[in-house]
Amino acid sequence: MGEKMAEKLLDDKGKLKPFREWKEDVKGIASHYVGSWLETEYNTAVIRAHNAADWQQFERDADIMPNLRWMPTTSPHPESSHKKFWERQLTLPVSDPFWDKHHPGDRWNCKCSLEQTDEPATPELKEEFRGEKPQRGLANNPGKDGRMFSQDHPYFPKSCSKCSFNKGLKNRVRTIFRNDQKDCYECANIDFVIPTTKEGLKKMTSEQKHKIYSMPINEQFEEVEENVFRHRLKCTDEEDYKRLLDVAKSYAKDGNQVWILPEIHQNEVDIRKKLGLRSKTQTPDLWINQKWHVDAKSPHKYSNIIHNANGASKQGGIACVTNHFVDLKESQLNRLKDSILKNNYYQEAEVHFYIDGTLYKYNSQGIILG
Repeated sequence: MGEKMAEKLLDDKGKLKPFREWKEDVKGIASHYVGSWLETEYNTAVIRAHNAADWQQFERDADIMPNLRWMPTTSPHPESSHKKFWERQLTLPVSDPFWDKHHPGDRWNCKCSLEQTDEPATPELKEEFRGEKPQRGLANNPGKDGRMFSQDHPYFPKSCSKCSFNKGLKNRVRTIFRNDQKDCYECANIDFVIPTTKEGLKKMTSEQKHKIYSMPINEQFEEVEENVFRHRLKCTDEEDYKRLLDVAKSYAKDGNQVWILPEIHQNEVDIRKKLGLRSKTQTPDLWINQKWHVDAKSPHKYSNIIHNANGASKQGGIACVTNHFVDLKESQLNRLKDSILKNNYYQEAEVHFYIDGTLYKYNSQGIILG
C-alpha cells in the first residue's frame, strides 16, 4: 500500500501534487485514514523523498566533503528526541553505518536535515544516542535502499505467517524449512501488481487472480465511497463501472453496505461460495449487506427491459433496471413491475428500479418497499 501511495505523489509531468489532490487520488487506497494522519503520511513521504535525493548527492561528493552533520529542525514545534543530535553537533562520515538506523525523517513529520561538511567527525558522540530508536515504519534510510517505508510499518504483515500471499500448507512448510526471513519488498510470493485497468486485468493469469480470491474477503475490497466497496479486480475503467457506482451509492444512501463484484470464473468455487453466489457460472453486480445480490441492467431500449430483468435473475440477483440509457419514468413502474414479477423466467421476489439517483423497490405483491 505504501508504494502505491508514494507512486501517486507525482503528476504525469513528474511534479509533486498538492496535498488535497494527492488525498483525493489515494482515497481508494487509504480510505481508512483520517485526514490529519493522511496529511502526516504525505508530509513525511515528501520529506523522505527529498532526503533520499540529498543522500545521492552526499555519496557523490563524499571524496570532497566526507562527513555529515545533523542540523536543527525547521519545525515551529520541534519534538525533543532529535534535539540532542543537533545540539551536540553530531558529525559522522557519509559511510558510517550509524546513518542506516538514525537519520532525519526517522520520525513522523521530522523536519531536521543533514549538512555535508569537511569538518572533523565526532564519532565519540555515538554512544550518547544508542538508545534512540526510529518510529515504526521509518527505520530504513530511503537514500540507501530506495524504500519509502520500512517493513515494520502497519502497511506490512507482522510476519510471513500473517501474510495473505503466503497462504496454504505448501507455502507455510517451505517458509519453515528454508528459514525464510520476512522481506516483503523482495518476496517471491508477491509476483504481480493488482491491475487498475481492464487491459491490465486481461494480462493477469488465472493463478494470479486465484491469489487475490484466496485473500480474506475484507482485503479483496477497498472502500471507494461511504459504505461502497469495490473488488480489486473490478477495474474503474470498465464500461459499466460508473453506472454500477451510481446504483451502489443509491443502495448505500438507503443504509446498506454495498460490495461491487468482478466477473468471477466458475472454477473459483471457494470465493463464489463465500460470496453466496447462486449461479454456478455467472456473477451478479452487487452484494448487499453480504446477504443478497443485485444485478444492475441498463437497457438501451424500453422493449428490452423485461428481457434484461430476466437476465439479472439468471445471474442470481434481483434486477435493478436503470434509466442510464432509456427514458424511464416513475409512472411506468407499476406496469413494468407486474410484467417482470409475473414473468416465468424471473425467479426473484423483488424488482428494483433506479431513476436519476432514486431507488424504487417492489416485492411480489406489488408493494413499494422502504
